Amino acid sequence: MGRDSKFSYESLQDVKSIQDYFKALLDCFEKKRIILASGEEEVVFPVAELIKLGIKAKKKDGEYKLTIKLEWKDKNTLAPEQGKISISA
Repeated sequence: MGRDSKFSYESLQDVKSIQDYFKALLDCFEKKRIILASGEEEVVFPVAELIKLGIKAKKKDGEYKLTIKLEWKDKNTLAPEQGKISISA
């Protein structure tokens, strides 16, 4: 991917829509390619074998925030990190 690409999207969604987005992302990871599109904007990212995962959660004054960050490079220069995280309902 020679040139820089950016994509940004934000909106209020119901839980079912969020579930659908996460299911679509799972499919993208299986296919090793993510295509994000909204209006005239579109980016296509190949998915690497090693992906850095970051999760932050915060509650303040009755407002909840969950940030999930996925980061990878064209060439697998990221080393796998030790430690596991548990995510459950």
